Amino acid sequence: GGAWLGGEPLLAMGEAAIGVELAPVPVLAVVVDLAGSFGGVGVTAGSLDVRLASAGLSLRLGADLDVFRLSAGPALRGGAAFWTGHPRDPSRGTGQDLAAGWLGVGVVGAAHARLGELPLRLGLELEGGAVLYGSTALAYGEVAARIAGAWLEVRLVLDLRIV
Repeated sequence: GGAWLGGEPLLAMGEAAIGVELAPVPVLAVVVDLAGSFGGVGVTAGSLDVRLASAGLSLRLGADLDVFRLSAGPALRGGAAFWTGHPRDPSRGTGQDLAAGWLGVGVVGAAHARLGELPLRLGLELEGGAVLYGSTALAYGEVAARIAGAWLEVRLVLDLRIV
C-alpha cells in the first residue's frame, strides 16, 4: 500500500500495487508492477473522482548490507486515468466519465529489510518522475484537473522471496 501525489491541482491518492522482481545477478534487478491509485479533487465546477491504473518498469542496481537491501534506478510508468465528474450545480448538466492514457519517466529508490529467516522483506520505496504524455479532465470546456508535471509515489512493501 502507499500514496500517489501529482497532477494539477495536486492530487493525493491512496495506492495498492503488486509486482515481480527478477534478479539475474545479485546487483541488478528488473521490477515490473501493476498499481491502482484512487482519490478525488474539488474543482471550481464541482468535484472529480480520479482512478489511475498503471504499469511500471524499473531497472535497479542494488547492494546487500547485512539484513538490508538498497537499490535504485530509472523507471518508466504509464497507464490510464479514469475521471468521473460531479457538478456543483446539477442544473448546468451532468458529470461525464473520461478515460485517457498517460506516460512518464522517473527514478526509483528502495530500502528493504529481511525479516529473520523467513523469505520475507519489509521495505520502503520512493518513485518520482515527470509526466511526458498526460491526461486532462475538462469542466464546461475549461481544464479542471490533469495528470501532468511531476509525480511521487511512496510505498510500504512486503516482498515474498522465491528463489
